[in-house]
Amino acid sequence: METLTVMNQEIGCNCDIYDDDTVASNMSPSASTNSSSTSALSPLQTAELVQFQFYSLVVAGIPVACSGIVGNILSILVLWGLSKKSSTFYIMYALTVSDIAYITISFLRQMIYIYAYLGALKDYYHTWTLVEPFLFGTKKLLQTLCVWLVVLLTVDRFILICKPTHAKSMCTSQRARIQVVILATIALLLNIPKFFEREVYYKPGSSLPHARFSHLPNNILYFYAYTVSVYIPVTCFVPLVALLGFNIKFVMTLTKAQRRRENMTSVRDSSRNSNTRGVTVMLVVVVAVFMLCETPMAVTTTMLSFITGSNTSPELKLAQMKLAAFANLMLAVNSSINFYIYLLVGSFFRKALKRRLCRKTPKRHILVNSACVYTVSKTMETSYGDKGTPVTLTRITLSDEV
Repeated sequence: METLTVMNQEIGCNCDIYDDDTVASNMSPSASTNSSSTSALSPLQTAELVQFQFYSLVVAGIPVACSGIVGNILSILVLWGLSKKSSTFYIMYALTVSDIAYITISFLRQMIYIYAYLGALKDYYHTWTLVEPFLFGTKKLLQTLCVWLVVLLTVDRFILICKPTHAKSMCTSQRARIQVVILATIALLLNIPKFFEREVYYKPGSSLPHARFSHLPNNILYFYAYTVSVYIPVTCFVPLVALLGFNIKFVMTLTKAQRRRENMTSVRDSSRNSNTRGVTVMLVVVVAVFMLCETPMAVTTTMLSFITGSNTSPELKLAQMKLAAFANLMLAVNSSINFYIYLLVGSFFRKALKRRLCRKTPKRHILVNSACVYTVSKTMETSYGDKGTPVTLTRITLSDEV
């Protein structure tokens, strides 16, 4: 226990390593102006925190990250072709690329907790600290981009389902590309200050680098003008409220569509509606899981921004740090789970993935309209006309995929 405590004092556990994705405990201006020993963790509490971080972010987090990287790579293989023909699938493709970048940085970050708990990978930890200020800002940028890509995906589906007369002109791949670029630009501008919230420093008598929060988060003007007024609402509360509203609307729309389908007699129309409903149900599940995984981070960010202060007890601070570690784990789960949702809920995704992995199947062409995806299979046949001349016929089979 003594060795563990000394090790965590060396790496700056109390202010640096416990969390990099929430507002630090020193983010609240009151915490920096009136620091008190009452909020410092005892050696036993520090050891308890590091153990919790290790099991949540390494034992559980690294397998989640690895499965997410593999799953998102497979998603890219499936969505790449579809993204060129449908706005919905292009946004899903952009979200998958953002998720895999976010998970990769999370995986690299989680590795330093091995040093915190076991003492291994010390050189890796000090190498990480040299680039952490840049990767911290990059991770925040990707987190913001992922959040708003889910919102964009929901809006795109809302137009397709609830405003079909506008879908042909508004929901195109070209428009989706422009929208994704605009979102990426806004996310970059919004998170520029995050690149300056972390800094590298050297302890007296040591040549080993360490990372910590800079003085910028403690600036009272920065705290209220940027963090409270802009960053927290834009990245936490506004997206969650918007997604909740869209999900409720989707559920109502699906319920009404179910009633209308009962009166349908055309098999083809019923099939198209079933395909459209399948994609919408899949996105409803994605949004619901997204909201579930993002809520702990929103709660943690609020707590560390407004509740933390000079009078914070060590017990409350320990609970906040544990919640921060759990919130980071949930963010990793959120960026890793979409592939498995697509696989379980989306029949079109399973069939497209099977075609990608099984090269022996006949070559097929994907035909995408605003709401559905169809597979077109061509079969060449040779027959003979009245005068015995050979005639080549092409039989086209149209099967519903989405």
